[in-house]
Amino acid sequence: MADDHPMLLTGLRNALIEQNYNVLEGANNGAQALDLISKEAPDIAIIDINMPLLNGFEVIENLKKKA
Repeated sequence: MADDHPMLLTGLRNALIEQNYNVLEGANNGAQALDLISKEAPDIAIIDINMPLLNGFEVIENLKKKA
């Protein structure tokens, strides 16, 4: 999960964990999200659209280029 709002991350993380999903977090901006995804290769990424450095659309475009 990548979001620059800690309260949103906490709520989403708790909801996913409650449903027995493994949650990888630690990205507060688009650049951190790309770095984390490149190291962990998650099955799904939940990414905020409005983030500093790279927005969610830019993160997705970068991921498409690497696929």
